[in-house]
Amino acid sequence: MLVAVFDQAQAFDSLNFDKAVDFAAVPASKGQVVHQFPSLTAGLYAIFLFHDEYSDQDLNFNGNTLLEGLGASGAPPPGDNPGFTAASFLPGPVRIMVHYE
Repeated sequence: MLVAVFDQAQAFDSLNFDKAVDFAAVPASKGQVVHQFPSLTAGLYAIFLFHDEYSDQDLNFNGNTLLEGLGASGAPPPGDNPGFTAASFLPGPVRIMVHYE
């Protein structure tokens, strides 16, 4: 799982990973995967993550069909693509569901 943490709306909304304030590669497994970002302090953050099944650090598609699972903070329904305001949260526990097509 590649996990990017953003503190700026423009960077999150455009998925500009170069502007992420923190990033982690976390081994995927069935069930719950837990990772902590201890450097996150005060402020609002939003997370985008995806299951990099092809280990190429890119979202892979077959035509318009996404081949890898993805998720974002503030996105409970599958396919939801929230903006930074809807996805933002204060530091602390956050749960993100990974959706597969």
